[in-house]
Amino acid sequence: MNFEKFKIHHVKLPMKEAWETSEETFEDKHVVVLAGKKNGKWFYGEATSQKLPIYNHEDIETDIHFIKEYVIPAIKNSSSIQEYHENIGFYSGHPMAKSAGDFLLYHLNSFEEGQPISELIDGEKKKVECGASIGIKDTPEAAMEAAEKYLEKGYNRLKLKIKPGKDVEYVKAVKENFPEVKISVDANSAYSLEDLEQLKKLDKLELEMIEQPLGANDIINHSKLAKDLENPIEVVHKVWKKFQVEIENFENPQAQDRADKHRIWGQHQQDTFKRRGKVRCPDSPRLPIRRD
Repeated sequence: MNFEKFKIHHVKLPMKEAWETSEETFEDKHVVVLAGKKNGKWFYGEATSQKLPIYNHEDIETDIHFIKEYVIPAIKNSSSIQEYHENIGFYSGHPMAKSAGDFLLYHLNSFEEGQPISELIDGEKKKVECGASIGIKDTPEAAMEAAEKYLEKGYNRLKLKIKPGKDVEYVKAVKENFPEVKISVDANSAYSLEDLEQLKKLDKLELEMIEQPLGANDIINHSKLAKDLENPIEVVHKVWKKFQVEIENFENPQAQDRADKHRIWGQHQQDTFKRRGKVRCPDSPRLPIRRD
């Protein structure tokens, strides 16, 4: 790509107001920006990781390291965006850090081709509906006032962050005052199956969806919960489209049997490598294997 130099910036932006979720209260927005200079002009790509590894395994420090050690070399060894995808795709994980290189190259292509990025990726729409996410407020009235403020600005969808003790009454306050607005909620893993009755109360409010009420990786219990609720449940962060696996399959005996066999295979491979001296593996407890 013939970039003359690269710079990595950690940008910290103060938020207009604190934004609370069930996990943490955010007062600043942290991002990593990769800048590349070519022919005297700077181009930019952003990694939208957070200060702490809450959304996924990435955080600011890990992304800075990954961009420096892997993204920049992948860009240097690429002659196109497609080749960058192939080069960086060799490494597992770190989608946010990888996207910094992706955005930077699209910015470069947009400038060199004289086209907006939307046209480069075959975008069709000039406008899309945009929703607002409302952090957890101190009172239902405060949640309703925040919703009103966003609706006045033209937003037509709202997502309310919730947690036990600050859920049903808060959503009711918004729903009753703005019955025509599309409303969803996001629990950020604040509940368990023991909270089923409370989740059923939320379910009666006819929401667009309930986002991640249980643990981020708890596919099985999300599938159990879905059978007791009418509203759609969204499980974020771990979307494995590659395998097109339906949640219900995790309760299928054949699926469980296959999972057991793979656990056996994985332990067998580790034992084999250790015996042959091919790799040095730390001792670890054997994975549980179902015998029934």
